[in-house]
Amino acid sequence: MELGSYDLIAGGYRRRVWDIVFSVARVTGSRGGVVVDAGCGPGHNAVALLGRGLFGRAVCVDLSFNMVSRALANAESLNMLGFYGVCGDMSFMPLRDDVADAALLVSSLHHLVSRALRVRALREAFRVLRAGGAVLVVVWARWQVRLLPLLLRGVARYVLGRSESPWDVVRCSRGGVVCREYHMYSLGELVADVREAGFEVVEAGTYVAPGRESLPRKNYYVVGLKPRVNSK
Repeated sequence: MELGSYDLIAGGYRRRVWDIVFSVARVTGSRGGVVVDAGCGPGHNAVALLGRGLFGRAVCVDLSFNMVSRALANAESLNMLGFYGVCGDMSFMPLRDDVADAALLVSSLHHLVSRALRVRALREAFRVLRAGGAVLVVVWARWQVRLLPLLLRGVARYVLGRSESPWDVVRCSRGGVVCREYHMYSLGELVADVREAGFEVVEAGTYVAPGRESLPRKNYYVVGLKPRVNSK
């Protein structure tokens, strides 16, 4: 993952909040808890959850200092209390065990182009969640017409020994100045990784970003629960 690229795009990075983000509040069924947004970008998802009163506190974690700064500025502009920013790696989060009620990995996990790191990030989400806590993972779907050139180049890189998987791709913009890496998931692969991290999968499927129906931008998502420990 090219950290410098995320610092470069932080100032102009815009994303609308997807309604699927609110599913974590529905699954946990509680208000006033703590949500951790891993790979938060400008913090739009956490801001939306706090703005609706679905959680009482939010911790935004991102490796990009500029992204975290934007997230904090967005929350401050709304006079939002209980919003915290942490500059850190989502696969090694500097948070204590069992501190959160929900975790988001929305359009962030797929930027880790090593399966070991992706599973590690999911296990970190598992670690920071309390028993019964929910995780929402959203990644780009592999099979999309608009991404076919990227996929073909990804296969070529794999054949040449330059990547771990044929589904690891590099997408560049601004004349090649800003490059970001992606692992293009299948739904079955995503479900398997979430389960390997210890979660119970309660929901999985395809999500199409609003406003993209003419040329669908498909995503795969999984909602998982950290099992409760039965007392004897």
